[in-house]
Amino acid sequence: MRSSNLGTNQAGGQRERARLAAELRFLRERSGLTLAELADKSAYSRSSWQRYLSGAALPPWLAVRALCHLADEPEHRIRALWELAEGAWSGRGIVAPAPDQPDASSPSPSSSPLPASGPERAPEPEPEAEAAAAAAPAAAKPGSGRSLPAPLPDTSGAAATHSRPAGRAHRMRPGSRSGAVAAVLFLTAATGVVVHYDRQAGGRTPSGKPASTASAFHVGCTGAACDGRSPETTLCGVAPQTLLELLPAKGAGLEVRYQPLCRAAWARTWNNRLGDKLTLSEPGAPTQAVTVADSHALYGFTYTPLIALTGGHAALRVCLTTLAPSSTACRSVPVPPSASS
Repeated sequence: MRSSNLGTNQAGGQRERARLAAELRFLRERSGLTLAELADKSAYSRSSWQRYLSGAALPPWLAVRALCHLADEPEHRIRALWELAEGAWSGRGIVAPAPDQPDASSPSPSSSPLPASGPERAPEPEPEAEAAAAAAPAAAKPGSGRSLPAPLPDTSGAAATHSRPAGRAHRMRPGSRSGAVAAVLFLTAATGVVVHYDRQAGGRTPSGKPASTASAFHVGCTGAACDGRSPETTLCGVAPQTLLELLPAKGAGLEVRYQPLCRAAWARTWNNRLGDKLTLSEPGAPTQAVTVADSHALYGFTYTPLIALTGGHAALRVCLTTLAPSSTACRSVPVPPSASS
C-alpha cells in the first residue's frame, strides 16, 4: 500500500508540474524574453529557468511570481496552479479513497508516515532569492501540457482504466498541519474577495453535505444562477470534486468537475489542437460548449461554462470532438448524490 501511494503521488506530482511548466512557457513566450533576459530580470539563473520551463524542477513561488509580473499576468490564477503542483510534488496533496470503498486493512492517512523517498526536490533558489523566498505566503490551486492529440479512449476499451471513479476528491493529508485548517487563500484585487477553504474536509461536512460559509469559501453563484457562467470568475473552480478524469498516454485529456457549494459542474480539456470542441449536457438543460479557438488555449485548460445540477438523477454527458484525427468520443458521467438531494 505504501509503495502504491508513493507511485500515485509521484505520478500526480509529475502531471501537475508538467501543466504548470506549460503555462510558464506560454507566459515566457508572451513576455518576448529569452532565457538570458529572463535570468537578467529575475533572481534566478538561466539554467534554473531552463529546468523550471521544461518541467524538470518545480520552481519556487517567487520565480513564478517574477514571471507573472514580466508577462503582465495576474498572480492569483498561476499561484493556484503552482500550489496544486507543489502540493502533489511534496506529498501534501493526495487522492483520498472513495467513501464507498473502505479498506479496513490499510492504515489511515493520519497514522501513516510519508514515504522516506519521493520525487526529486527542485534545486534551491539562488542566494539572492533565499531571503525573499522565506517570506513568501502560501496559497492555492489547476496548468497543462501539450502533446500530439489523439481521440479519447473507447468507452468500452481497456484504456478506460485511467478514468477516476466518480465521487473522489483531491484532499489534503489529514495529518498535515498546513492542510488541517485552510489552504486556498488568495486575494483578488478586483473584487476584494478572500477565499477560505477547509482542505482537510474537502469543503464538505461529515454528513456529505456542503460546508457552511463559516468553514468554506464564498462562491459567486449557486444552482440555476450558475448556468452558462465561468467556473473561474464565480470561484466555482476552486477545490472541486472530480467526477471523471481521462488521461490518455497521447492526445487530449479530459475532466468533468463538480463544486458542491455551487451545485454546478463543468468540463475541461487540455493537449488540444485548434478546432477541438468540448460539450457538457444534461437532460432538459442547454448544452454548454467551448471550442479551442486560439493558440493561447493550446498551452492550458479549455473550460466549458457551468451547468447547474438542480435535482434529479440523470447522468451528465460529456463529448470531445477532435479534428485531427476527426472523431467524437462521449462519456456518461453519474451525478453525485449531493446534487440530487
